[in-house]
Amino acid sequence: MHILIIDDDEMFIKKFRNDFDHRFDTLCDDTNYFVYTEGLDKRIFDHTYDLAFLDIDLKTVDGIALAEKLREKGKCQSIIFISSHSYLVHSSLIVHPYFFIRKSEYESDLSILFDLLQRSLKEKYFVPIKSNGMTKVVNLNSIVYVHVDNGFLKIHTLDEILETDVLLKKFVEETNKHGIIRVHQSYAINVTYVLSYTSKEITLAGNNVIPLGRAYKQSFIDLYAEYLIQ
Repeated sequence: MHILIIDDDEMFIKKFRNDFDHRFDTLCDDTNYFVYTEGLDKRIFDHTYDLAFLDIDLKTVDGIALAEKLREKGKCQSIIFISSHSYLVHSSLIVHPYFFIRKSEYESDLSILFDLLQRSLKEKYFVPIKSNGMTKVVNLNSIVYVHVDNGFLKIHTLDEILETDVLLKKFVEETNKHGIIRVHQSYAINVTYVLSYTSKEITLAGNNVIPLGRAYKQSFIDLYAEYLIQ
């Protein structure tokens, strides 16, 4: 699991990493940290992350704007804000963060976060994909979209493109409850990565523009609205 931490308080980062290691090693065996004290560091966008912990009130950059950029580039969808300013909780809701850690309530908020993470990891759904003579286990949360190309189904994840002979209809039926929805005769998307949409197309993280079929438009709008209020 890749974890991003950006906070300009180095002492807090050290404490947080120790606390996170102590609790998280029971949930995940393989954890890689990417730690920065500067929000403008371009290396931040060199990797994709499972979790991103961002100081919402960085000195050099707006934490909310940074979270939006991470999502737009498809680098991370699970954002956890950290701040000593509790009143910023409401402002952060615009990017649908996974959680908000208040430094003034650090211990209690961290306990709640780990309860949520434990449930999420237990509910995480993985699907076996047969591609190029091999079977690969793929986390559905990492799938951005899928589409049919010359009779094959191409699965676009955050890191790679897999090709399989599974029918699109069957794939959507098996993954629909995990946010994969059909939006066109040849396309299905992960609703988590939607940035915007018009009457004819949907823009996903990573600047992927997907056609929105007339027959699927209303069901997409309804399902996306449900996702936003979850």
